[in-house]
Amino acid sequence: MRRFQHFLVHSLPSLMAGIAVAAILAPQFALAQDGGAGNPIETQRAIRVRLLSVAFVDQGTVDMETIAWAPDGKSLLVDRRGGNQFFGINKMSISEGKPAEYTVLTRGRGNRPVQKHEGNAAWAPDGKSFIFCAQNDNDNSFKPAEPGYGIQNNLWLADAEQKSFWQLTNIPTSYSANRGVSSPQFSRDGKRLFWTECLGKVGLEAIWGERALMTGTFSMANGRPQISDIKKFQPGVKQDFYESCGFSPDGKKLLFAANMSEERPWYGSDICVMDDNGQNLRNLTQTEDVWDRYASFSPAGSKITWCSSNGMNVPYLGTGGKSWQTNMQSELWIMNGDGSDKRQLTHFNDPGAPEFLDRKCYVGSHAWNPDGRRIAAILHHVNRQRVAVSTICILELTTDTVARVKVTPVPVVKK
Repeated sequence: MRRFQHFLVHSLPSLMAGIAVAAILAPQFALAQDGGAGNPIETQRAIRVRLLSVAFVDQGTVDMETIAWAPDGKSLLVDRRGGNQFFGINKMSISEGKPAEYTVLTRGRGNRPVQKHEGNAAWAPDGKSFIFCAQNDNDNSFKPAEPGYGIQNNLWLADAEQKSFWQLTNIPTSYSANRGVSSPQFSRDGKRLFWTECLGKVGLEAIWGERALMTGTFSMANGRPQISDIKKFQPGVKQDFYESCGFSPDGKKLLFAANMSEERPWYGSDICVMDDNGQNLRNLTQTEDVWDRYASFSPAGSKITWCSSNGMNVPYLGTGGKSWQTNMQSELWIMNGDGSDKRQLTHFNDPGAPEFLDRKCYVGSHAWNPDGRRIAAILHHVNRQRVAVSTICILELTTDTVARVKVTPVPVVKK
């Protein structure tokens, strides 16, 4: 099947009965217990790893930014744009033969009626709470405060039952110094946090302003969460783009995207890794004029996946790269944890591939299931009305070099 725009945009109901989406999403508990370490995907060289199947599980009618698996691998945490155009955090559940179902987890933080942007959510390892970014209640901006940009945002923690919300950072609203936070991540032991901070200084070439990578110790004190021992890192020469991607499974390394060259604009970012104390910085991709972003460690840490425009014919992205969301094209790539054996996994922009999306798109946020075999990814594209929309797909990986990629369209329930 090569034409999925009909399913993603027009939602045609003529699908086969018995689509086994639930089987694709069912967690492999034996693998999850050891972080996928016993999985051939983790133990084989990346040249052996390829795409086995793609299952589309969302109709692609709204914009989404980040996605994360629950620790038990049974559901997804997604931020998506609501009917009022603000982003909110949703729990995404999928049943066999049915479209995705969403449950809103945040709406104005607690019982307050205020609705602002909320996104970039990530579960704590115990699955009892999640961290997220929320726009300040007294901020009236819109686009700069969206998830991913994070201007006028602070870090918040919510329990899974929606009973309590706590603000973790206290960055005041300021229109002369646009500060904020984005992309928070827990370490696997739940004791540390890694996030990106906007520092309020705007350069001539960057739409993001000056940024920094931040780490802190997470703990509970008198029944309230807190962050202490905060450290700031600004590796490289330029400081106009950093994006925190996560800790290594052992918590000793920080994975991030950054503009590491003085000669490149911010959207010429690379995937980098460094020790959690800021030492031993390594640029893993080192690509000229290529967009490398949205990186993720596999559960056992032997692989890294990231999104790259390498080989894509990407046009001019506008002054300062402001038009990147409508013009970008990228695919999902995989490499070993040391940066070796880089291989392209998906071909959503290739007319000859089974997973061809029938219009240019870019792969955004993605997350490995704890089983180490599947990845949930957000695909972004612009529909015929020139509106940005996103869809979620589940990618299954294999070490079989012969099997042809199988594609499962969005399930539709007949009325």
